[in-house]
Amino acid sequence: MIQSTVADALSVAMTMLWKFRHMTEDGQRLGFRLILAIHDAILFEVPNEHVDEMVTKWIPYFMSELNIIPQINRRLQVDIEVFERWTEDLKKE
Repeated sequence: MIQSTVADALSVAMTMLWKFRHMTEDGQRLGFRLILAIHDAILFEVPNEHVDEMVTKWIPYFMSELNIIPQINRRLQVDIEVFERWTEDLKKE
């Protein structure tokens, strides 16, 4: 049940993020792309100048603030990692 619930919440978040990207001025300005869903994660491509805003404002907003898991009335906890390339963690440099 938990895995299915997380998958459902991830699907809702991806739908909201896609709509935000294509239907709002902020989303279009940020120019991010949803690349891939991998198990319980979403891979984004974000222009360097907008990474901080995406990490601190928009991803947490869509993944936890708006995305309440109805069966247990809880929000998802979000862990965010930023990479220049898939194998290079920017926080460690």
